[in-house]
Amino acid sequence: MEILIGISLTKWRKLLRQNPDARSLKYFSIILKTTVLSIFRNDRFERKERREFGKQIEHAEIKPPVFILGHWRSGTSYLHRLLSLDDHFTYPTVFDIYSPHSFLFTERMLRERLKKMAGQKRPMDQMEIRYDDPGEDEFALAVMSLCSPLLAWVFNNRTAFYDRYLTFDGVPSDELQEWKDQLNLLLKKLTVRADKPVMLKSPTHTARVGLLQQMYPQAKFIHIHRDPYTVFNSTVKLYDKTVRPMNLYPGYDSDKEKEGIIARYKLMYERYFNDIQKLPKGALIDIAYEELDRDAIGTVKTIYEAMHLGDFDAYLPRLKAHLDKIGNYKKNKYTSIEPKWRQKINREWDTSFKNWGYDKREL
Repeated sequence: MEILIGISLTKWRKLLRQNPDARSLKYFSIILKTTVLSIFRNDRFERKERREFGKQIEHAEIKPPVFILGHWRSGTSYLHRLLSLDDHFTYPTVFDIYSPHSFLFTERMLRERLKKMAGQKRPMDQMEIRYDDPGEDEFALAVMSLCSPLLAWVFNNRTAFYDRYLTFDGVPSDELQEWKDQLNLLLKKLTVRADKPVMLKSPTHTARVGLLQQMYPQAKFIHIHRDPYTVFNSTVKLYDKTVRPMNLYPGYDSDKEKEGIIARYKLMYERYFNDIQKLPKGALIDIAYEELDRDAIGTVKTIYEAMHLGDFDAYLPRLKAHLDKIGNYKKNKYTSIEPKWRQKINREWDTSFKNWGYDKREL
């Protein structure tokens, strides 16, 4: 339920109206906790933030953002962390995405306390995360707009309803506009804190390239791909370790979960490969995770040169220092994929295999 930590009371009420099954006595403690947080933390500090920063937010001018794209478990977080080391950019932090309505006010107030907190390890890969590390903006947008597939991680009985927000196909225009408004608000707030281009990373944006390019015509896109079999295995682990514990409703169907992973990947890349055909020249670079893993400095330099991101030589010492610090990070190892799922992946993800040159392993 941590997705809902930063929700406002108004949006929380709307979410409960969307999900009447959640208004049950057996969920009373969850409802009470979220309601208390929304009133005494989120709404209260949002009002304070608005009084102090309202005019600055209103007049902030968003610089062309940079979007890091790629399916879950493709290396997007790793790439985001590396590129965010360049102080030419700003980005939403882990604290920001869980306090989207008030972070300009509350982060400053809590900074010293937050610095003393130990980092937490992500359950799916044991990567350590601290409050000021780069965060995934979709978590903020989920509670700011209520238009996000991530809400199905909690309300897992309505996955199809929330999956519409991956591409926004068939979504009413007022909901789409609300999502746009909230994304703009988030970017404005980040710009108020640091008047720099914002670097965002969310796998969901991979299916929204056309929409994002319409909103921000000068935006740049960096896509990272990875061996599809590894992505499947790692995403299954993500659901097992991270998503399933958030599910509000009991019941677990392993086959249904895997079907959903395969279907969302297919939908995401059907839209992605279509959208990128319409991008202006120089707006996109596509890199392989395997190359980034083998030669991080060389791959990042290629990105900088292709996308004209800034002064690579000035940023290089921070990049080297970080790579030295993390050392030889031990990646997860996976068992082989069952034949029925490998067959389905080979069929449904065929375009990705072909476009990126990955070999299929036959049955």
